Amino acid sequence: MNRVASQLLGQLESAIGSELKARKAVQNSLRIQATLLRALRAEKISTNMVAARVIKVLGLPPGMESRNRIADRLRQRASRVTRCHRILSGAHGVAGVAAIAFDEKGQQKCPKQSED
Repeated sequence: MNRVASQLLGQLESAIGSELKARKAVQNSLRIQATLLRALRAEKISTNMVAARVIKVLGLPPGMESRNRIADRLRQRASRVTRCHRILSGAHGVAGVAAIAFDEKGQQKCPKQSED
């Protein structure tokens, strides 16, 4: 392999590493935002009031359309409890005792899917 190709591969590896770090940072930020949004909800702060503040941070035009769109996104972000993308078995709205597991950090883990 020539020197140019070796340098290009090194740059590619570096770029992929940077992407992975950025993805982890975004996931962590979303987790923190969801926690803060749930805390604000517990303090009886309306999602529309939070959305008005977020609009200023994002530099969006102040108006009902922007505020409603951001408020909807914030409600969805705060309501996400699990990242599982399948329906858990059991009665509707009631998870079984073994349905939800936690890792050593206290984060929810998706139950393992059985291989049929």
